[in-house]
Amino acid sequence: MNLLMAHPDRDFSEAFHTLLSLSGYTVTSVFDGTQVITRLAAQSYDMMIVDENIPRIPVEELLRTCRKKQMPVIVLSGRRLHAAMLSAEPLANAYLTFPFLPQELIGLIGRVQQQHQNHEPLRFEGVEIHPADFSLCGTVPVTEGETTVFRCLLYHQPIDNKRAGPYIAALNHKLEKLQKNVRIRYLMNDGYRLVKMNE
Repeated sequence: MNLLMAHPDRDFSEAFHTLLSLSGYTVTSVFDGTQVITRLAAQSYDMMIVDENIPRIPVEELLRTCRKKQMPVIVLSGRRLHAAMLSAEPLANAYLTFPFLPQELIGLIGRVQQQHQNHEPLRFEGVEIHPADFSLCGTVPVTEGETTVFRCLLYHQPIDNKRAGPYIAALNHKLEKLQKNVRIRYLMNDGYRLVKMNE
C-alpha cells in the first residue's frame, strides 16, 4: 500500500516513515502543501495522511483535491473538536488527534482502507453521498449497522425494519446535518428507499 505522508515536522515524519515502512507500507514523506500537489500530479497513492497545519496550501484545498481523486485521507489534528472545526464539508475519511500511539495510526489506516475498498458512493437524483460523510456527523465513525443499511440502499436489497430502524433513524439525522435533500423512507410495495425531500 502506497502512502503519502504530509507533515511539517521532519523528525515526526522520519519516525513515522520508519514505523509505517516496518509495518509493510511504502511511504513518501512531504513537508508542505505544494509538495503534496506536486507528488499527487506525478504519482498515484492509495491514501494520504496529512497534518491539519500543513503550510503553504490550506488543508481543505488538499482534501478537495484528494476527494476528486477518490483517494482516502486521514487528518492529524491537535484539536478535540477537529471534525467540526476543520471544515464545513466532510472531506476526510478519518481524523486522529494528538497525542496518539503509533498502533492507533496503523489500526486507523487499515480501517480506512477497508471502508474505502468496500463502500461505493450512493447516488440519487444528482445527490452523491459517501460513507465518510456519515462518519463525520457524530463523535464516532459510521456503525456496522448503518453501513449495512447504506449497502442495502446502494444495491437495492431488502432492509429488515425491526433490526434496521435505529440505524435508519441515525442515518436520516446525519443526512439532515449534511444538508442532503434526501431521506430514507419506507415505500409501500417497494421497501426502504431514498426519497427526495420537497424543496
